[in-house]
Amino acid sequence: MRERTYAMPAVVLGLNFAWEWTYAVHDLVFDPSVQGGINLVWGIADAVIVYTFFRYGRAEFPSFVTPRMFAGLSVLLFGMSFAVQWLFLAKFGAEDGVAYSAFLQNLLMSALFIAVAKWLGTLAPTILFGALQHDGFLLGLGIMCSVLDLVYV
Repeated sequence: MRERTYAMPAVVLGLNFAWEWTYAVHDLVFDPSVQGGINLVWGIADAVIVYTFFRYGRAEFPSFVTPRMFAGLSVLLFGMSFAVQWLFLAKFGAEDGVAYSAFLQNLLMSALFIAVAKWLGTLAPTILFGALQHDGFLLGLGIMCSVLDLVYV
């Protein structure tokens, strides 16, 4: 907050916030697990970033974006982010939806902002779910994430 920025692309923030809360609530209500608790903790951390987005984010946009326009577009962004997560959940179920939406978001993050820590954080589930559990879809997305991350590095 000292920097007065939310420090990440707004679309990534919206999708990540919606992912954490969607799967935290789903897991805690329908399938209580440690992962649901972990997602809740991350969701709370994301809520702090969302606060900084609404508090300082307007300054990151061109001057023609009025405060009212910023608020409306922000509500639209977060609303659509939750809708995307709920569509994944409805189409693929909790087990596949959580992974497919997470890996597609990681691919987006790899294209928008890239760091070594993010690459390593994506590499672990790529190996676990893609390679060891033989999921070609997740392996392919994980490899594309790695390519974009390594090109940057």
